Amino acid sequence: MFVNHPVSEQVITSEGYYVERYTLLGTKSLRRIQYKVGEPTILGAYTHFALFSVNGQHYGDITCRSLPAEIEAISPGPERIVRCRAFYAECAAEAQAIIQRTFPGDFA
Repeated sequence: MFVNHPVSEQVITSEGYYVERYTLLGTKSLRRIQYKVGEPTILGAYTHFALFSVNGQHYGDITCRSLPAEIEAISPGPERIVRCRAFYAECAAEAQAIIQRTFPGDFA
């Protein structure tokens, strides 16, 4: 992962999530991203499409998880699209919940 922004804060939660927040250059906007530690990543039998490592520990982006086998098994078409969108919406909701638990003051 190539980062060209100043990180304001990095946290590894007790649940094993790596969460960071930073300001976007030239703005007052906060950006928050989250990764799950310990989940296999793209370097083997892996479950994420976006990853990075810190001190040799790999982290996979929660919102970029690979599709579960039951969705992968669906032939291309409307049903697969609906199921894929629902799966990634669940991933995004999980990520947002983790961010809010980690930085509750940002959402007060």
